[in-house]
Formats: sequence, C-alpha cells, structure tokens
Amino acid sequence: SLDNLNQLNILIGANNTGKSRFLRTLFTDRDFKLEISDFDTVCISTTFSSMVDELEVSLGNLGYEDVSSQNIPGLKSTLKTHIEKLKQVRLKELNKVANDVITFWSWFKNFQAGGASHKQHIISTGGLDRPMKVITDVREKYQNSLNKLIPQTYNYTTERLYIPILRGLRPTQFHDDNKFDEIQDNYLKRTVRDYFKDTPVKDEEIFTGLRLYNDTKKMLLGKREERDKIKNFESFLSKTFFNNQPFTLIPNIEDDSLHVSIGEEEWPIYKLGDGIQSIIILLYPLFFNQGKSLMVFIEEPENSMHPGLQRLFIETIMQGNFKNFQYFITTHSNHFLDFTMDLGKISVYTFSKLKNESGEKNLYKIENTSNENTNILDLIGVRNSSVFLSNCTIWVEGITDRLYIKKYLEIYQ
Repeated sequence: SLDNLNQLNILIGANNTGKSRFLRTLFTDRDFKLEISDFDTVCISTTFSSMVDELEVSLGNLGYEDVSSQNIPGLKSTLKTHIEKLKQVRLKELNKVANDVITFWSWFKNFQAGGASHKQHIISTGGLDRPMKVITDVREKYQNSLNKLIPQTYNYTTERLYIPILRGLRPTQFHDDNKFDEIQDNYLKRTVRDYFKDTPVKDEEIFTGLRLYNDTKKMLLGKREERDKIKNFESFLSKTFFNNQPFTLIPNIEDDSLHVSIGEEEWPIYKLGDGIQSIIILLYPLFFNQGKSLMVFIEEPENSMHPGLQRLFIETIMQGNFKNFQYFITTHSNHFLDFTMDLGKISVYTFSKLKNESGEKNLYKIENTSNENTNILDLIGVRNSSVFLSNCTIWVEGITDRLYIKKYLEIYQ
C-alpha cells in the first residue's frame, strides 16, 4: 500500500530500482483499491444510522410506523436502503456509494411534503404537519455534521494517460519518395509491444508525441471549435513559457514535420531546442484533457529541460486548470526535490533494491519520505559539488551569535 498520495507523486531512486515498472503497473492495474481521506464512510454510516433511528422512533410515537404516503414517497425505506449500502461499503465500490450518498443527502436536505397543490390539503386535514415537523427537526439536528462529512460533489472515475520515455515530435517512419509517414506512430507500437503486449490498454491512453503533427493538421483544417482549441493551446504556451511572444504550431507539408513560430521567427521542430519539444509533448495531452478526471503517468519529464524549465513545468501542471489531474512521475532529478519545499500537494517515494540472499525474485523497497531526508540525494548520486550556490549564507560574529543562530535554526527546522 502507498500512504500519503498527493496530486503530484514523485518516484525517485537509482537506476534499475523498479520505478518505471511500478509506474507502468499502476497505469495498467484497473483494480487497485483506493481509500479517499476526505470521505469517511464509517463516520457517515454511523451518523446516518443515528438519524434514521431517531426518525423511526419519533415517527413511530406519532403513529407513523410506515411512512409511505404519496406526499412522503418511501422516505423510511429510502433511508434504510442507503444505510444498508453504507454498511456494505467496500473500497472498490466507494465511487458508487459516495455518489449515492451525495445524491441522497441532497434530496433529503431539500425534501418537502408535496408541492404547492398539497399545502392547503395538508393544513386543513393536519395529515402531514406533525411528521413533517419531526423530519425537519431531525434534519436540522444532523445537517451541520453531515454537511461537513459529505462533499458537494465526488467522482473518482478517472481516465488514464501514459507518456513513455520513448517520445518525440519528428515522424520516424519512411513512406515513399524520401517522405515520412506522419500517421504511423512507431513509438506507440514499440511501447505497447515492449510493456503492454499482454495487458489491455487503449492507444489513446498512450501519448508519444508523434501524432501531434497529424492532430494539429486535422484541427487546423477542421471545424471552428477545433481551430479554436489549437489557438488556445498556442496562447497558453505563449503566456506560460515564451513571455507572451506570438507562438504558432504549423504542420508543414513540405518536410512532414511540425514547424514552430516564436515571435518573428519560424523554425522546423528539429532545429529548436529539445527542451521546447519536451514541453510541447508533455503539455499537449494535458491541455486537451482539461475538465476530465485524469491519472497521468510520466517517465522522466526532466529530459532535455534545464532546472528553471523543470520548475516552470511543475508549477504549470499544478495550476488550477489541471486540478482534477493526479500525477505519478519517475525521475532522477534532484531539482524536483527542491520544488517540494515551495509547492504543496507533492509526495516523494524513494525506490531501492534490496539484497536478496535466496537468489529468487528481486525485492524492492518503496518508501514515502520527506525532502529533508538527505539519503535520497545519496540514492541518485548528488554531491555537494552538484549545486554551486546555497539558498542562504549566514555570517556570525563570536561564539554567542553562533549559539543563538544554531538554536534558532534547530527550532525552525
């Protein structure tokens, strides 16, 4: 089990410690169980049970042992049904139960005994005045506690996206007459054959970058809303990475490759820095999946990115427009550990290979750790000389100052 999962989960460790295999296992495993920290089914079940018991007693005292009139349709049986569902909850069924609870609680909070046409009849006959008073009183008694326990909305039915280490923007498949086939995704085929040959995965769940040329061409030649999508993506990249310089993606049919215009200059993608290519590859599928609940699995996103670009990438994917995404990334970059000091919603997991005396299967250790643990740096081979500048330098004068500052830092840390 993995505790303390966050929006961004960093898997870090030395080579051949199982990071990528574990990442791919998470991507393909559709049956792992999730325990959601902000949905306490035990507490909700207990609270609902108390509420139902109180309703039954109070209504029973009024002689309403079976509340099933046309004005209160099946209230008691509805309550009981939901309680039974809650008592039988399993983690695997949490999503369905959670939505049932939210739907029911919303209905019960807004429950009224009949519409306007029933009101005069109810008042004149006294038929539902007393039971409605009981229901209202019980509802108000439990409303605050249940409002705190039950989210307004809840959905953990997610789609998945895997971005492999084998990725790029330049078509690789020769077609004819020295032309490249921009539709054939060899990286995708290679990835599926190597990793997912015996596992059912959908092609659209894997993004290698090779289809971006064809996707861009289709959208630019498509309907207005599709053209607008590309414009919005270009505007997003311009604001986020290129200081608001005009940024345009151009599927050039002359050399079967994507061209990029930045400011006044236009270049084929193969003449631009690999870091820019990496940014486009990583952000394209995220941008076009906005609004979805998405689990994203990325192999070594830091490839070809300098530390400043790495930081900007992490800050970008943690923005509000990607708030429904949960990321799992493998990395060897110590800079990602640095980001955890400044950004929230990040968890770090170290991977290490254990000595196996029996000579059978290899054993690996996965440990949730904090960025204060300097052993992580040892795992990935970082030394003092890897970073030339410290975050802070303190000059002190005399032994007393040194003691004060030492104590201050102990308290601070």
